[in-house]
This record gives sequence, structure tokens and C-alpha cells, in this order.
Amino acid sequence: DFALAGERRGLEPGVARRLAIGGVYGAAAFIAREGDPAAVIAAAATPGGMTAAAIAVLEERELATDVDLAVEAAVNRAKELL
Repeated sequence: DFALAGERRGLEPGVARRLAIGGVYGAAAFIAREGDPAAVIAAAATPGGMTAAAIAVLEERELATDVDLAVEAAVNRAKELL
């Protein structure tokens, strides 16, 4: 949970929640407008900045693999329900 992660690092709960929602909403809106998820990274990740640091951790932890496996599980379950 993004908001909980912010709270664990000292943000007030309301601030953490607003930042989490704003970040997810902003990224989703950008992707919807531009049609390319990579464009969000290009636009938001200043070299050496906060977003770039966060993205580096996600890439090191292979988040894309976990997302792929989660989508696969959801698709497989949807097929079972049909």
C-alpha cells in the first residue's frame, strides 16, 4: 500500500494518502493521454531524482515480472469462470 509506505516513513496519514492517490491518478491519466506507459517515466524521472531512485528499486526487484505473473493469474481465473 503506497499510503502505508509513506506513513511508515514519517508522513502524516492524510498526506500519505493524498500523495499516493495523486501519484497513481497522475500516472494513469498520463498513460491514458499519451498511450505509452514508458512516457510517464521519461516525463517524470529526472536523472538522479526521487522518481528515478524509486524506479531503480522497482526495476531491481523486477516488479514487471510480478505484474506479469499477477495478470497471468487473473486471466487464468477469468477463463476458469467462463
